[in-house]
Amino acid sequence: MTITRYRSVFVSDWHIGAKKFDSEAALRFLQSVDCEYLYLVGDIIDGWKLKKRWHWDEHCTLLMDMLLRKHDAGTKIIYIPGNHDEDIRPLLPLLNLKFHDFKNLKLADSVIHTAANDKKFLVLHGDQFDHKILRGRLSRWSDIAYDWITEKTGHHEKPHITINGVEKRFSMAKFLKKPGQKALTFLNNFETLVERTVKKHHCDGLICGHTHIPALKAIKDVIYANPGDWMQTGHTAIVEHDCGSLELLDWPCSTTQPALFADDVTPQELHPQTQTIIRFIRVLWNADRPYTRKTDETLKEFVVSPA
Repeated sequence: MTITRYRSVFVSDWHIGAKKFDSEAALRFLQSVDCEYLYLVGDIIDGWKLKKRWHWDEHCTLLMDMLLRKHDAGTKIIYIPGNHDEDIRPLLPLLNLKFHDFKNLKLADSVIHTAANDKKFLVLHGDQFDHKILRGRLSRWSDIAYDWITEKTGHHEKPHITINGVEKRFSMAKFLKKPGQKALTFLNNFETLVERTVKKHHCDGLICGHTHIPALKAIKDVIYANPGDWMQTGHTAIVEHDCGSLELLDWPCSTTQPALFADDVTPQELHPQTQTIIRFIRVLWNADRPYTRKTDETLKEFVVSPA
């Protein structure tokens, strides 16, 4: 397999745990790239699905193994949780402490990436915009107050909508798949918030996922990039070249490629920490038993124990 080098690679919305996640295609993609920075821009793990049913194939295990091996080879990996893996957010300080020996791993709610051409990009998942979109346009002062409270407390209210009289958690990706003027209005409001947020952080652009709509374009005078998703219908990523320019890559689905053979992707031995990471995912999303208070104790014990 030909290896292509990029300075940075941005992927989002793998949704590991969902049946529609194309784990084989994601594995092929990771095999094919070498990069200095690898950004996992939210919803990499689908905790919503895993809480209901544990769905995890061999390729998912190999993905975790390959990420660890890329880390050991010097790739700087930045994991930014989204709304489907939001349970990681309260644990960010503890997890960074637990994995402090992983020198090339960083977990954060958002970061600023400086490209090779010195352009600065705010990188976050994008679900942070949902509440603002749903509650309508706020005055400048109430908007500042809301941002200050969420930044100080670390608490972002999870937006809900009512569908046929039933209150459900809001999913931007599902909403935008529906045809009609409302979806278009939501997307326009989303892009307006992108522009405003970029300027607020004194950056040149924003890289986020969440909508599942791949994009690389200018919104007025700011750059907006979205890596898209890795479900069965499409696979995309944002890459940064050594000169600092961004490109939107389109990767083929696994159904259009020859099947992966175990000898092609399976190392003789898994990385020593691969099963530790998978065990953490099982504990966090409580895949083995109904939720109990002991779950919190088990998770806390895992997080504070040596990596």
